[in-house]
Amino acid sequence: MADGLFSSLYKKAIPVNARMALEQFTGTTAPITEKDFTPEELAALRQAIEGTQQFNADREAVHRANLKKTKKEYEQSPEYAFRPAPIEGSPNRQVQAPIPYKEWLENQKKAVASFEKTRNKTSFGYGSYDIKSGDMAAPIGQNWLDAAYQSYTDPAFRMAATIGSANYINKPGQTPYVQDTYKFQAHPEAYGDTSKMSTMDIIRRFGNTPGTLLELLASRFAPQQRPVNISLPLQETINPEYKDPFGFTIK
Repeated sequence: MADGLFSSLYKKAIPVNARMALEQFTGTTAPITEKDFTPEELAALRQAIEGTQQFNADREAVHRANLKKTKKEYEQSPEYAFRPAPIEGSPNRQVQAPIPYKEWLENQKKAVASFEKTRNKTSFGYGSYDIKSGDMAAPIGQNWLDAAYQSYTDPAFRMAATIGSANYINKPGQTPYVQDTYKFQAHPEAYGDTSKMSTMDIIRRFGNTPGTLLELLASRFAPQQRPVNISLPLQETINPEYKDPFGFTIK
């Protein structure tokens, strides 16, 4: 009982995104499971998955409806794509042109086949979380004050900062689960080549954004990976109200 109470207090005192970062720098490689999160955080994760599933279902319905369109119906309102149209002096020039019906119809078939092939897997990302601030740059672009406030008041922000992009696996006869690998990468395509920068240079350049700073420092000093396996039946529900560590009720 004491262990359970301590675990509960620990989870509420230190937001999970901060806890996982601290554990990363201590060399932890233990799997991340549903036991590492509060019911509110798991509820935010379910929302991200369910929202993605609904989005995918809507897209699939559109593609299936498109399969019924005749050539005449399609050509009344065709889809456009950029096509090569080189001219002298501009060999890489492209222009928008209607997609031919046969090619477009094949694209619809491939899209439907893709949905059918991945029926038991839902891939979701940072944009799937219902972050209260509505900031699509979260959790990377926040300054220290915003990141701290959202870490304590918004379970969706915490889950985006901790899990981010992952796969939800739901196979018949198995408990559904979230699968991912918890790791940090330098992302030179986003931050430039920092491999030759000193640690102090990285802190000076990226110190105003804790998400970016953590990514770069952890990729350098704590590059180990942790498997993520979170059992998560979607039908489970929780009370939508809870109190944050300061005693405020959050909906």
